[in-house]
Amino acid sequence: MECAKKTVDEAIALERSEEKTIAIIGVEHSPTSAANYMYTHTGMKKRKGLFLSHLCAEMEKNGLIYSVIGINRRFPKKAIKDLTKP
Repeated sequence: MECAKKTVDEAIALERSEEKTIAIIGVEHSPTSAANYMYTHTGMKKRKGLFLSHLCAEMEKNGLIYSVIGINRRFPKKAIKDLTKP
């Protein structure tokens, strides 16, 4: 997927600069950006969304390791708590 490759190319450029990527954030239940759970035509499945699965594969291929954090829109306070963990 071309978008995932472009995103990884940008992450590599950031790694070479002063800026650093510390995590990838996905929106749970999204068919494209779910980090852990997504809706399908047969119900909820424990898997990454389409874009995020391609992105993680492309990152692995390029030796990039980042945490993937899923944000559930129904629980914004938990998302803030997860994002502010040391």
